[in-house]
Amino acid sequence: MNYQELFVDYPILIYGSQLLADLYRFKLTDFDIILAMDWLSKHQAQLDCLKQKITLRRPKGEKIVHRGKTEGSGLQIISVIRAQKLLK
Repeated sequence: MNYQELFVDYPILIYGSQLLADLYRFKLTDFDIILAMDWLSKHQAQLDCLKQKITLRRPKGEKIVHRGKTEGSGLQIISVIRAQKLLK
């Protein structure tokens, strides 16, 4: 892969909570950001597919919960496999 730029510890805002991520800039049309397994594990992500819910933890342990995509929410989720295909 040929990344143009790397942004280390870049702050992203999720429901008013700032979480840090290392982000690579590359051309992608359908998604604003892709958060990989290392980021998800760092924030103790718990995925509940049946309830369409993801729970993250802030650095001090407080929970951030997102429940399924609602009409017009604008939140798009992509699988790691799909992301790898798009990057190729």
